[in-house]
Amino acid sequence: MTPDDHLHPALTMAARAAYTAYHEARTNHTREELEAVDGDGADGTPTMTIDILVEPAILNALEPISVNVLSEEAGPIDNGHA
Repeated sequence: MTPDDHLHPALTMAARAAYTAYHEARTNHTREELEAVDGDGADGTPTMTIDILVEPAILNALEPISVNVLSEEAGPIDNGHA
């Protein structure tokens, strides 16, 4: 049994996607580039380049299981689940 066996599949999928996207971002961009503010998120907080690179990977990973997501950058994403 692995630690992932005790987690909801959505959490495991999101964590793996975040890890992979973050690693790629850190490999391909400087810290300064990743910290650059590129606008405001749906919640009104600054959106950094790292957010723009990582969040879509997480949302794409979750798309096949159609879970609802409350995203700091995109706001609520309703995929039809309670």
